[in-house]
Amino acid sequence: MQAEGAPQAPRRAWLALAVVASATLLIAFNQTGTNIAFPEFEQEFPNAGRTLLSWSITGYNIALAALMLLGGRFADRFGRRRMFLAGVAVFTLGSIGTALAASVWMLIGFRIVQAVGGAVVLPASLATVLPDFPDGRRGSVVSTWSATNSLGAAVAPSISALIIAAVGWRGVYLVGVPVCLIALVAGRRLLRESSSSETARVDMLGVPLVALSVGALTLGIVEGPNWGWTSPGVLSSLALAVVVFPVFLLRSWRHPAPILDLAVFARRSVWSSNIANLFLAMAGMSIWLVWPLYLTNVWGYSLLQTGLAITPGPMNAAWVSLVAGRIVDRRGPRELITIGCLFPVAATVFFATRGPTDTTYLTDFLPGILLFSTGFGLTFSPLNAASLEGVPAAAFGQVNAAFNTIRTLGGAIGTAAVVAVLAGASKENPAPFDHAYLLLAGCAACSAATVMLLYPKRRPAHSETAAA
Repeated sequence: MQAEGAPQAPRRAWLALAVVASATLLIAFNQTGTNIAFPEFEQEFPNAGRTLLSWSITGYNIALAALMLLGGRFADRFGRRRMFLAGVAVFTLGSIGTALAASVWMLIGFRIVQAVGGAVVLPASLATVLPDFPDGRRGSVVSTWSATNSLGAAVAPSISALIIAAVGWRGVYLVGVPVCLIALVAGRRLLRESSSSETARVDMLGVPLVALSVGALTLGIVEGPNWGWTSPGVLSSLALAVVVFPVFLLRSWRHPAPILDLAVFARRSVWSSNIANLFLAMAGMSIWLVWPLYLTNVWGYSLLQTGLAITPGPMNAAWVSLVAGRIVDRRGPRELITIGCLFPVAATVFFATRGPTDTTYLTDFLPGILLFSTGFGLTFSPLNAASLEGVPAAAFGQVNAAFNTIRTLGGAIGTAAVVAVLAGASKENPAPFDHAYLLLAGCAACSAATVMLLYPKRRPAHSETAAA
């Protein structure tokens, strides 16, 4: 709990937060904007086929998940400012290359380049600025950083649709280049360098082990609904992950400078918040598939109508997240997260009770999306802050990377489950949507139970406030 008259962060720290937040906003915008642009890919490359084109999304997601732990660890070891700026530069290169892609292979390749940059930016961004703030302001910092992700996702559907209508899909990727360049220039002036004080050589054998295990797991989960869960490709991917990941953990336990410091993750506040994060991500990430499918298939909305209909959700989540950060600073995250998880449960019950004739947006959709997004705002950023409670500043990057990796995997698992549940859903058969909502309600309830039962009742003490 923050004491009265606690030291305030300097103005430069808030400007630095604005720099890193702008980069994360752009990444969120780009991820959502690609989903909107996908039909245009099919028109641009008509001979490629939907399966191959889908790798512009699948390849990005796999690379992002596989490399995020490495990005966080390298940021802690070699300098968070240095790695953040390098990540932004790589993401900029990938954006330009994607916009200029002359073939489907160039499109997929440069989307993966974007993912490499994003895998460094996401963990390094928050870790770069956290040491500049007093312990009692970390909740506000994490919530502000998280709110920019929600804001990027909020504006992406409508703005991307307008950009595509005006200049085509390539504009979705070019529009962010000036933002990246500004972040690079401002970042060099405003961001302070920080890193851990360790001198041991980083475990380079752990690099391919973690990338291979997480990448194989993500591939199996993402492609399960498409290839079939019993297909050789999916089974071999999942088996590879099951075999390699324990080897990676054993390597991390024995090496003096591991990719993943298991001593840090043995903290109850860290592992319990990440379990809750997994369950919440299963609901929170996959709902963005349920809503568009429902609006387009059952209500007959156009792409632009769907984007506008969903926009209030992440906008509301961004605002609520800022309020949640202040509460975390004062009272800690535990009770807030537990209460917040009940909102998605209430929202899914609301949607499940709507009938096929209930098609009024203001009464039959908007209340549910506001309930759900309020829950997101009250839980996602506080969970992120909870995972960092008591963590030494030297480990900020890898802990934040692990949190975002687990969130990505949770989203992939939830999406795969939703795809399976929604098989055969249509305007004539909307019942699978009710089943999907109830599944997501169960995930949110599990997240609440995890925090209530496992997260420490007393806030962990901060080991240090600045990086070495």
